[in-house]
Amino acid sequence: MDIGSKEILIGFIIVLAVVFYSLKTKYMISNRKASENLNTFLKNNYNDELDFSELTRFFNTATMNPNSFWARIYQKEDPRVELILHFDANHIKTQSDVASQYPDGLSFHNQYLEKIEIVQTQDRISNRIKPFGVHLKWEYNLIHLQFINEYSEIQIFEKIAYFLELFNAEDFNKVGYYHEAIIVLSFVSENKPQLALDIKQENDFWVYKDLQLNEESKEFKILKSNLEQQFEKYLEENFKTNKLYDYYGSFVAQQNFNQVLFIQFTEAKKTKKQFKEREKGVWISPITGYIVSYWNIKNQELEYINYKPTSNDISKAEILEIEKLQFLKNM
Repeated sequence: MDIGSKEILIGFIIVLAVVFYSLKTKYMISNRKASENLNTFLKNNYNDELDFSELTRFFNTATMNPNSFWARIYQKEDPRVELILHFDANHIKTQSDVASQYPDGLSFHNQYLEKIEIVQTQDRISNRIKPFGVHLKWEYNLIHLQFINEYSEIQIFEKIAYFLELFNAEDFNKVGYYHEAIIVLSFVSENKPQLALDIKQENDFWVYKDLQLNEESKEFKILKSNLEQQFEKYLEENFKTNKLYDYYGSFVAQQNFNQVLFIQFTEAKKTKKQFKEREKGVWISPITGYIVSYWNIKNQELEYINYKPTSNDISKAEILEIEKLQFLKNM
């Protein structure tokens, strides 16, 4: 009888489990011991400067080393200086540095020095823009610009332009972001929603791109829920064979933050026959069209709504780009 791929996979998993628990019994260092060894490494090389958290075993199937761990290392004086360290708990106690997992990567110590420079660079930018009414908060892949006074859209984009000027003046490798990031814009006025502005590096220069609603904000979730209710009613009254598809996009007019374009894609309601065909692996494109809507945040009203059927000849990304350009043209 031929052995199928399923049986081979099960056999491999069993062998891997046996090997793992054999290693655990004979060679595996406990979490407590790994913690002690890591603490010794930090004390020997950095005195009382660094500490760690989130110590976790990182079993590496490539090397079959049961003593691989990772931990979050941070500077006690300034916890913003933090980095992830992968290490062998059996050897870390006597090491003066830990080499990178990658051939061309920096060692732990050089990563630490680099992170110090990044935090210093971010502080320098924060201090220079603060007198202009902007407070900065730096997170992984996110930069928060909090405007501490009421400003017009023109004034806000003047401050964004100044931020990018400061950002571009620094060494690209010392700002903490690579190729792209998101700027989250927060305002003192409750009438202004939290926005997200894409920034990207083009020809070694950071520029801003699309302005959108911040999908992580409470305001966005309320707006999305409100619009979905109106879209469902709109479809039921005009396009009964369609329902909402879980794909959407939003854009905000840069000259008037109250004007929002919201696009929601639709799909056909499935028949019992189509569900059965889908279960058999028969692929049917779900997208039937999309709803274009213009929403006024200040007035809390839908100013425009239209349904547009579409085909597979154009992608969702292309549709969003076309509608965005039309929206900006109308503003």
